[in-house]
Amino acid sequence: MMKAEHNDRKNQPKLTINTGLNPYISISAFAEFTNYMHELKTNYFIVNKIVPTNAFIANLTRGNYNLVILTQVKHCPANIVSVPLCVLTGPGPEF
Repeated sequence: MMKAEHNDRKNQPKLTINTGLNPYISISAFAEFTNYMHELKTNYFIVNKIVPTNAFIANLTRGNYNLVILTQVKHCPANIVSVPLCVLTGPGPEF
């Protein structure tokens, strides 16, 4: 488990984000996500937890995670927003 740490008491995190990731995303893309959040100076406390792909719906429903980043999920229920994660290495389409 990887945690963002804050030592300055005056600069306490505003919000904890529990992120559920599969091992592949944890190794390949999560560092970019944390760097991006750090550049935005969001002051969030980000907790990374590995989540089994087959149990992510139950974990989201129970409130164990605020954000789940996984590889493609084919059957996502209508009450959960699922969007493809795009990584652009150069000029690309505007979203």
